[in-house]
Amino acid sequence: MLGGIGTGELILIITVLVVLFGKKKTTEIAQDIGEATKDFRRMGKDYEEAAKELQKPLPDRPLESAKSEKETGQELDREMIESAKSKPGGGEKSA
Repeated sequence: MLGGIGTGELILIITVLVVLFGKKKTTEIAQDIGEATKDFRRMGKDYEEAAKELQKPLPDRPLESAKSEKETGQELDREMIESAKSKPGGGEKSA
């Protein structure tokens, strides 16, 4: 079931929680755990979607903000990398 916890152990844990915290507080704790799990899964899906979006190649068409009509997204990326390398303290550091 849950990482080696069987049905009997789960019933025992729930019983102890009810005895220690009471029925009302145990219900609140279970709801909070459920909401946190739902949020965690949603954030995971959002992260996966963002990662897939970043893996898409840039279009080979001119960008509206480009200086000339011939520049594409990939050319602008190369220019930005080269300019970062040429600046003091920018680019890759040698070992």
